[in-house]
Amino acid sequence: MLRPAPASALLIALASLFGLLATPARAAPKTDVIVLRNGDRITCEVKELLYGQLKIKTDDIGTIYIEWDKIASLTTTQHLQVDLTDGGRLFGRAPEAGSKPATLRLVSDQAGDASTAIEAPMSDIIRVATDLEGEAWYRRLDGSVSIGYSYSQANSLQTFSFAGDVYSRTSKRRWDIALNAQMSDDASGPGSQSASLTGTLERFLPDRYFQENQLAFSRNKELGLDLRALIGAMYGRYLQQRQGREWRAAAGLAVSNTKLPCEPAPDKLADPRRAPPGASS
Repeated sequence: MLRPAPASALLIALASLFGLLATPARAAPKTDVIVLRNGDRITCEVKELLYGQLKIKTDDIGTIYIEWDKIASLTTTQHLQVDLTDGGRLFGRAPEAGSKPATLRLVSDQAGDASTAIEAPMSDIIRVATDLEGEAWYRRLDGSVSIGYSYSQANSLQTFSFAGDVYSRTSKRRWDIALNAQMSDDASGPGSQSASLTGTLERFLPDRYFQENQLAFSRNKELGLDLRALIGAMYGRYLQQRQGREWRAAAGLAVSNTKLPCEPAPDKLADPRRAPPGASS
């Protein structure tokens, strides 16, 4: 069976922490309404629009994705952050449908702004996210967890895998932490263990510019890699943002340090030319 070495115990502890953090804690009332071009009406909770697909949650069928160009109207009382193809950003709620089909009507409610409505064609919108700034920190978290286990009776090979990520996005920044790990135990030989932990922080700057920092740790027993640490930073700009794709260019610097497993020191007193005791010449 899998034997929890100290490093394995640490991975299990981190996996348990990811499971707790990634548990949905920010479920909003499912009062948002989407009307499709074919006339179908869906009551749901809007989560986010990314790469041309709108992620929503429903009471009956759970989480589903809808092609953005199939939507005629969207209404929600949640506060939204909307990114446009020209690099602009809009903030507000959408309590009413747009005056024309395939438009999103936003009413700004930011401090210092008059309560004015702005309509944006859905074809010009590349990203929609719920903006929970000012809410408790745990309500701004989202994520996912995947756990796998397999067993092969032929060689008594057990394999455990874990993949989890926790992330949050506001109007000013986006951060995420991802953990991937795999451990195996083979009765006929030594087991294997590999893991990677990556943290990313991206700050959104005016005119499509961004600044991103990354810190990563990795370990791979089969490759003889005890620990590799990497820290990097880059500055760049989004060149093109369209539904389903985006291009960006950046320049940066990264520094890494690798630690290899310690090998036993050779016996300096041993003379390879000297025959062992009792050996005949």
